Amino acid sequence: MGLFDVFKKSKPNATVKVSAPVVNTVHVETFPSRNGLSVGEDLLLFYCRRGLLPLKEGKATPRFWARTYEIHDVNAALAALSKKGFIYLADNGKYTLTPLGEQECAENEYIEFMHNHSSLSVSLPEMNALVAKNPGSNYKDLLWGALNQKLTEYAQAGKDGLYSGIRHNFAQLGMEDGRYKDALFEFGYICFLSINSKARFDNENISSNLAPGIIKDIKSCAEHLNISAEELERFFESSFQNLFASDRKLSNKDTAKMIVDAVCKQ
Repeated sequence: MGLFDVFKKSKPNATVKVSAPVVNTVHVETFPSRNGLSVGEDLLLFYCRRGLLPLKEGKATPRFWARTYEIHDVNAALAALSKKGFIYLADNGKYTLTPLGEQECAENEYIEFMHNHSSLSVSLPEMNALVAKNPGSNYKDLLWGALNQKLTEYAQAGKDGLYSGIRHNFAQLGMEDGRYKDALFEFGYICFLSINSKARFDNENISSNLAPGIIKDIKSCAEHLNISAEELERFFESSFQNLFASDRKLSNKDTAKMIVDAVCKQ
């Protein structure tokens, strides 16, 4: 299912400050992998696969290993993984994956992905639980399902900032996957709500409600799609037909024009 199919007619209140997600932490009970490794141990394997371990002599251990993954001694953890047959120390001084280590990484790709996407509204512990409860399922399908579920819950509860945060997740993932048209719809949706929003925003200068970072991403998507300002404006005007805002300020045409004007000024 594409992003254009996701809750176009949802009706959250129109206040759309994007909420920052809570930083992912694994200081909760998590499920071990099929081979009995913890989330942190699996992440060590991914770092070994990238040739990043062991750390260079004299280099401080990044705090996230202890703070987020409860690995307080990286070298000791690496030695334990080597003893278990997941890695070995190669002639170049770097830890290298054994076939067992390669298999472990292949079965737990979600861990590296979630570690590299800590701003998502679904946490690594949540994904760990979903993967454990749905063996054999594609982790990205599970992620999209979890995001869609939260989107529905936030819309029904009127948690507008969190709702917009999910839509921003959709847009960012769309850009990353090269689905620029889908991402453009999501960025436009966020801008649509920002323009047609409640009084916490600047009602005298409505265009100031548009986040510069989102405008920059819209411009990037348009450039990848090689579409003109006129085409972008028509795209947004058409996209807004089925969207709802509880404090409508501008028509769809004027809303689209305001967004495109902001893009052209960057």
